[in-house]
Amino acid sequence: MVKLAFCALALAFAVQGSAQVRVIESGPQRLRLTWEPAASEMAWGRGALVGLPPAGDIRLEVVEARIARTDIADDDVEPMAGPAFLGRTGRVRSQRVAELAFGPRVEADRTRTLYDR
Repeated sequence: MVKLAFCALALAFAVQGSAQVRVIESGPQRLRLTWEPAASEMAWGRGALVGLPPAGDIRLEVVEARIARTDIADDDVEPMAGPAFLGRTGRVRSQRVAELAFGPRVEADRTRTLYDR
């Protein structure tokens, strides 16, 4: 389970992306999520959209992550800043959203760290 403290000036709500990405705590200025990947998701990851208030800064903090194993990624895998990172912000209809991605950490030398919690 990757536990995240996701802070915003006034976080409105979260959209749960799947059964593996769950909201475990929320408040007016924070959101805590967990990601419990299936074995097939550990290598590639999963994304979710998180609803945001109309204005304000967002911040992502990884509170806890459990390493499942370390190996070498395939040649075609790009470096990745796992276990969690923020993507782009945008709008879905009139709701401001941010991409939240979960996945392995892949270094420039192709060392890959997979997380199961």
